[in-house]
Parts: sequence; C-alpha cells; structure tokens
Amino acid sequence: MMKKLLSLLLVLILALSAVSAFAAETAADVAEIQKYGKLRLSLKGTELLEAGYAYGDIVTVTLNGSGYDMPAGSNFNDVDQGSMVCRVVIKPDAQEDYVVLAINMGDLATTSGIATKEKSEADPGYIWHLNEGVTEPIRVSFAMKEKGGY
Repeated sequence: MMKKLLSLLLVLILALSAVSAFAAETAADVAEIQKYGKLRLSLKGTELLEAGYAYGDIVTVTLNGSGYDMPAGSNFNDVDQGSMVCRVVIKPDAQEDYVVLAINMGDLATTSGIATKEKSEADPGYIWHLNEGVTEPIRVSFAMKEKGGY
C-alpha cells in the first residue's frame, strides 16, 4: 500500500513538473502599446491556450524583468478595477486572436516601467516613449502559477 502511494505521488510530482516546465517556455514580444497602456502581444490567444493555459488560470507574467501574477480572462471586467489581467481574445467571427496584458481601468505600460505616454496632435493623439534601459523587442514570458486558481 505504501509503495503504491509513493509511486502515485512520484507520478503526480513529475506531471506537475512537466506542466510547469512547459508553461515556463511560453514567450512573446510586446507587439504594440495601446492607447491606455495595454500591451498587445505577438502571441495569439489560441497559441496560449494550446500551450496548456486556460481561462481562470493564474499565470506569472515576466515583463521588463519583473514578475506579475494575473488571471487569464476573456474581458477586462473579469478582474476588479485596478487589477491586472491577461486577456485572451479569440473571436473567429471577427477574425480576432490575440493576447493583451492590462490593468482594468489602469495603465500597465507606465505601471511596469516600460514606457511613458506623450500627447500628440497627430493621429492617434499620443506617442509612447520607451523608458531608459528598455529595449525592443520587449520580451514577455509566461509560467503557470495556479491551474484554475481564479
């Protein structure tokens, strides 16, 4: 009985290690800093889900050298105002498939120290400037913090 329990525990540990290692390899670049400081990634939403992530998972996103824990969700209102969210958008009818990192009613680009925004007369009415020490491409990596934890 004890041998069987130890074997089961070992299999569980190995399975969890494999999920963590696989998730840690998921990476992308910031493709665009959007108007309100949202970070649109080069990673498609379908690619993130195919890598083993799901809506409701808590992921650790490493951005500009800092780790941020946030849930994977489909809308900004999946989290409280001022909270971070990894928004996975997949709308086949509208041909939308992307991932955005954001703060609900906030500015992740500024909060994370990546960039500052300047008003502009030209369309779209603003210009983002990368902060000193931040270079392109801005790499982003994902690791699973808690499966189904949100």
